[in-house]
Amino acid sequence: MTVGSIPGSRVDPDALAAYRGGILPTYVCETYGHEARGAHLVDVAGRERVDFTLGFGSVILGHADPRIDQAVARAVAGGVSPTLFSKLQAILCQELVTIAGGRAEQCILLRTGSDATSAAVRLARAFTGRAHVIRCGYNGWHDWSAPRHSGIPPEVRQLTRVVPLNDTVALTSAADELGSGQLAAIVLAPFETEEPSQTFLAELQRIVRTRRAIFILDEIRTGFRLALRGAQEYFGIPADVVVYSKALANGYCISAVLGPADVMACLSEVSLSSLYFRSVDGMAAALATIEILREGETLNMVWERGKQFLDGLDDVCRETGIAAEPIGLAPMPHHRFLHSNPDVRAKAEVAFAASAWNHGCLFHPSHHWFICGATREQDVETAILAARAGYESAQAVLDRDVRS
Repeated sequence: MTVGSIPGSRVDPDALAAYRGGILPTYVCETYGHEARGAHLVDVAGRERVDFTLGFGSVILGHADPRIDQAVARAVAGGVSPTLFSKLQAILCQELVTIAGGRAEQCILLRTGSDATSAAVRLARAFTGRAHVIRCGYNGWHDWSAPRHSGIPPEVRQLTRVVPLNDTVALTSAADELGSGQLAAIVLAPFETEEPSQTFLAELQRIVRTRRAIFILDEIRTGFRLALRGAQEYFGIPADVVVYSKALANGYCISAVLGPADVMACLSEVSLSSLYFRSVDGMAAALATIEILREGETLNMVWERGKQFLDGLDDVCRETGIAAEPIGLAPMPHHRFLHSNPDVRAKAEVAFAASAWNHGCLFHPSHHWFICGATREQDVETAILAARAGYESAQAVLDRDVRS
């Protein structure tokens, strides 16, 4: 490590750190970490914390799981990025088609979630010959879906309409704004902290059916976390095309697009390639992760620990009387402050996260949290105590707003 790359030094050549900032504000936690194992991380100062961000949901078994790391080591011993396709690729694609079920007949492997959602949209556009997309939830950083508009031509943005989850009126209006033969796909991220309603899902299915569009289910966060088949299984959502990443490989870099043969046949017509799509590390990690998750014990444990945490959080909210409540599902828990002013809520979130960090836990202030298979009862107990301290700090923010 060079002097310039050490946190706190005068010159930092890391452009991300210098101009965008860290993953979390430095007044919440350290910008840099030292290591992560199981459900814990250690910062550069050597302080250990329970991690409830877990690589933003990519870690389902636990950081540095030796079963996964050993599988990767065996695979890369024969070359990380082979010139030819590997047997691992064929095996993994078949496994994923079997798991996804539904309309999934073929599979392609990529590297990131944004790769996968963008590839799915490109295939849908190629298959339908149409340009417009309706999307719901966070679907990645590429031009068609980026939440921030800076750097993206308005002509590109005009091809995508964004609707909130469960806003059936907005969904219908977005479809009605498009003439017949214009809608290529609807892309749905089915869960962050709110469950999809049956009314919303029924209207979505009606639109894609009557418009002959493609329904893309974005399982980047929910796949292999809510259930082995993710939201398709847990909520009973049938889709044309499904995309996976994150928990698929316990933090290793890989993603997948699965769909019916006629849609996937468009791969011969589109530009969709990268040297690293053939990298075997993520494939080996995914196969090893799937093998463990198939046994069922890990996901059962994730649900059990998550419920323990949500129940404890609910008790703390009631006991302290703070205007907050737990929300989400056990594998992806969160909370929300009930204050009417969003600026005050944001300040309370930061105060909560900063205090919780000082009491042994990493809670992201603006992103939902996660449970992994390595999260233990003691970790949850630590988290509940940290949350209590966090709410005390957040209450001070709320009280200042009342006084002002």
